[in-house]
Amino acid sequence: GSTSVSATVLGPESDADLPAFVLVHGWSNDARVWSEVAPLLAECARVIVLDLPGHGASPPAEGGDFSMDAMARAIGEAMDEHDVARAILVGHSNGTLAVRQFYRLFPERVIGLVIVDGSLRAFSGLAEYVEEMARRLEGPEREIIRRTLADEKREAAVFTNREKRSG
Repeated sequence: GSTSVSATVLGPESDADLPAFVLVHGWSNDARVWSEVAPLLAECARVIVLDLPGHGASPPAEGGDFSMDAMARAIGEAMDEHDVARAILVGHSNGTLAVRQFYRLFPERVIGLVIVDGSLRAFSGLAEYVEEMARRLEGPEREIIRRTLADEKREAAVFTNREKRSG
């Protein structure tokens, strides 16, 4: 499914000699977390600051999909809308999960990843912790947590299998 993602572009118009940055906020934040960083980057690069689906000015994805695949697709939509073929993705907190998933799905579109207060690896024990927290929730919040947990469990299994093969 598609969603219309709210994004602001700063810096020079498309210039092949300049890099593009895509700034991705964390869970329950919005693009304003980049209000001090974005203008500084825009002095030397094109910068896309977006609100992920269901955050800030962006509506939720179709069907209330808050999976990391949906977040990754939203990043791609913002890049496509602003004619950015490849970019350096900067993820903050839970935004690191979104940029990590974008890289997995579209590696050819990523120049580099910058991780701010997040992780590129699945968190040990996170699945059990989130399951316990989800049991305490009701309504749409429970479904959001369930989907996020499914993404994280899948990632933990992939990472564990990769470590076993290389170890």
